Amino acid sequence: MEFTGIPFSILSEPMAIFQSQNIALPKNPIRAVLVVSVPNAKSVYILMGGAYISKSLNGQQVGNIVLGFDNGETFTKDLIAGQNIRENWGYLSPPENPADDQDITSMDASNASADWQNVYYENQIRGGKAALGYVDMLTIPVPDNDRKSTLTAITINDTVYDPSILIYAITISTFK
Repeated sequence: MEFTGIPFSILSEPMAIFQSQNIALPKNPIRAVLVVSVPNAKSVYILMGGAYISKSLNGQQVGNIVLGFDNGETFTKDLIAGQNIRENWGYLSPPENPADDQDITSMDASNASADWQNVYYENQIRGGKAALGYVDMLTIPVPDNDRKSTLTAITINDTVYDPSILIYAITISTFK
């Protein structure tokens, strides 16, 4: 499957995604490490979303993604609610009771970072109301000084109890 020209392998088995802990899943992990060996990495593309991202978290760091290299260097990309991570669904129209919308964060294009983009959405029904489900893509360019090294790890860290971070797939592009 491709999103904006980037190929991804989407698994369909149960537990095919990584989801960190949240209020509904307190026993889920707060960290995941994907061990890789990719020389000359150019960019890391991550299909992702969030669960239980409340509007009160907009502008706050809720986690990070750390790229590790064989030269000992690391690069950290902070996940900021409302800028490069959001709730993975939202109502099409405002709910009648504002409290019903407490856990929904829409991505305001004026706040979204340049490395974030929505790549897929679908119509859904949530609580009997029309909604959209989202899959977003975060692009993490590998820093120039690490491009001749080998990417050895991608670590996802959830730094806030609620929300959780959802990772659906990761693709790494390389220099030829």
